[in-house]
Amino acid sequence: MNERRKILAGGAALATALFSGAAIGEGKQRWRRHAYGVSADTTNKCATCVFWGGERHVTKDKSMVHVQSLGMCNNPASMNYHTITSPDTGPMKAWVKWPALGG
Repeated sequence: MNERRKILAGGAALATALFSGAAIGEGKQRWRRHAYGVSADTTNKCATCVFWGGERHVTKDKSMVHVQSLGMCNNPASMNYHTITSPDTGPMKAWVKWPALGG
């Protein structure tokens, strides 16, 4: 009887872990399904920072940044260093303009 409880408890823990992982993955997929747009003039937000590692691209006229994912902060001076953030996280004092935006 004791072994059966261990198996059931282990199964419940596994199901919880799988469900939690699926929920996190689903949250990340939301950014892929619904691109987020931000003006290229936006300052102090992750989407326009050189240190942000999310999937993004600049429009040809360099007026907008289109973001498809969450991203990792790679700025050692930021309080979010090595943290996954959304493109609209901010304002950030450690922000540095992404060179792809020009000027």
